[in-house]
Amino acid sequence: MEAATRCRTIADGVARLSCYDRLFGVVVAAGTAVPATPTGATTIPANSEQGFGLTAEQREQRSRAPTDERRGELQELSAKVTNINQPRAGRFTITLDNGQVWQQRETDASIYIRPGDNVTIKKALLGSYLLVTEDRRSTKVERLK
Repeated sequence: MEAATRCRTIADGVARLSCYDRLFGVVVAAGTAVPATPTGATTIPANSEQGFGLTAEQREQRSRAPTDERRGELQELSAKVTNINQPRAGRFTITLDNGQVWQQRETDASIYIRPGDNVTIKKALLGSYLLVTEDRRSTKVERLK
């Protein structure tokens, strides 16, 4: 592990990564084609619509993909609401036309969404996500599916 300690002291990010790649093997960069895993599953890229909103752990569970796909991730996506459900007072779960399901993480009565509305989900701080309505109101959400 002395070699890994040397890599850690390299200031330039690319050179540091190259050092680690030489020690531990080369990792496929995000956004490039990834061969199928032995089980036949392919990687869900972080920079794809299917990967947007999923944590690295969720992407790995769903595709058995490597967990270091941070470069090139989407920062937002826009979609149309196809279904809305409010199982708990004040918090909704929506289904988007791309098949994703998102749930509100905070109670906010000022957010009003109907099927057919266009929404944008944006990446926020500390791995959180904001749903922004057409009238520019926002609320924290998390992806369920």
